[in-house]
Amino acid sequence: MLSGRQRNQFKERRQLSLDDEKSQKMRKPRGKSRREGLTVEGILETWIKLKPIVMEEWDENRDELIDLFRKVRDDWLQNDFSGWMGANRFYLGTADALRFASSKKKTNDKC
Repeated sequence: MLSGRQRNQFKERRQLSLDDEKSQKMRKPRGKSRREGLTVEGILETWIKLKPIVMEEWDENRDELIDLFRKVRDDWLQNDFSGWMGANRFYLGTADALRFASSKKKTNDKC
C-alpha cells in the first residue's frame, strides 16, 4: 500500500510525464461508464466487459497507456529508486527466489 507521500510523488511524476493534450483529455467529463451505484465489487466482477467500454468512452489507447506507464516507471526508478522500491514491493517469495538464483549463479561461476 502506498503512503500518502508516495501517492503524491507518483501523482507528481505522472503529471510531469503527461503532455498537455493528454492532460486535457484526462480532465474531460467521462461517459456513461460512470454509473451511480456501481460498486468496487461490481466493477471487478464485470471488468472484462467494462474495460473496452471505458477505454472507448475515455478515448484511451492501450499502447499509449503502456508507453506512459513505462516512461513514468523508468523515470521514477532512475530518479528515486528507494521511493519506487518502497511503493512497489516484491511478490511474496520473489526476493528469496532471486537470492537463491543469484547464489547458484555465483557457485556455478566459481566452477
